[in-house]
Amino acid sequence: MNALVKFSEESLEYYNQTSKTPMKLVMFLEAIEHVARVSRVIRQPQGNALLLGVGGSGRKSSAYLAASMAGYDVFQIEISSKYGVEEWHEGI
Repeated sequence: MNALVKFSEESLEYYNQTSKTPMKLVMFLEAIEHVARVSRVIRQPQGNALLLGVGGSGRKSSAYLAASMAGYDVFQIEISSKYGVEEWHEGI
């Protein structure tokens, strides 16, 4: 088994054991490549990424798994009709 596939599957298993919301993912090569890209970007100083794609394409799952692999905590901003600059600054 490829070392990258094995590492990805072990990372997913660790994420599922430590998370309140486990993910049931199949780690095929293209999914692993996306997680690796996100992981590489977010580990850089001030690294950030804008993930684009259709719903259900795995953007959120890739980001959560990459953040877990980097040892980062993830939070999600809840946007409402009253969401503005002040709320954005509070979230950051």
